[in-house]
Amino acid sequence: LHMLERFQLRKLEQAQRLHARISRDYEELIPQELLYYPEKSVRWANTSYPKNEYPIPEDQQHLTDKGDIVRSKLECMGLNCIYSMGLQFQLEPAIRLKNGEIRYLDCQILSPYTGRIIYIEFFGLMNNPDYVKRTIHKINVYEDNGLVMGENFLPVFEIDGEPFDPRRFKRQLERLLRA
Repeated sequence: LHMLERFQLRKLEQAQRLHARISRDYEELIPQELLYYPEKSVRWANTSYPKNEYPIPEDQQHLTDKGDIVRSKLECMGLNCIYSMGLQFQLEPAIRLKNGEIRYLDCQILSPYTGRIIYIEFFGLMNNPDYVKRTIHKINVYEDNGLVMGENFLPVFEIDGEPFDPRRFKRQLERLLRA
């Protein structure tokens, strides 16, 4: 197993060196699915960005595997999946709507395959009819402002009897990251 890991690491390093030598002029000729930008994703994740600075009440704090404190159990499970996939993300980024209003999404990811930003929102109280109405309104507002499900936006839902499925979430996210 150790030999296989070293072999994979050497091949990854070789691919990264080769990619670094490719002129940006020729990069557009390479199919997007063959490009991978892990270094760019790491730099992006570590840059300063406008985000929600509102403190999380102690009774709503959940600790992720990465060490981040988030507001809900569902968000914690989803971020743990993202972290386990080796993806870089930013928490509670601010977005400005067309009307000037600022909203904070749960998470944004820079696709290491396409360089596109993917936004994620976790909706865990779907048994509550008022919450469902607010969620539908929020999703419609997001779509009116360019965040479109299946393109650059992944809403994640949980309801009694249909708990969060990490495998399904990872499949959905991987498809969106490569699209």
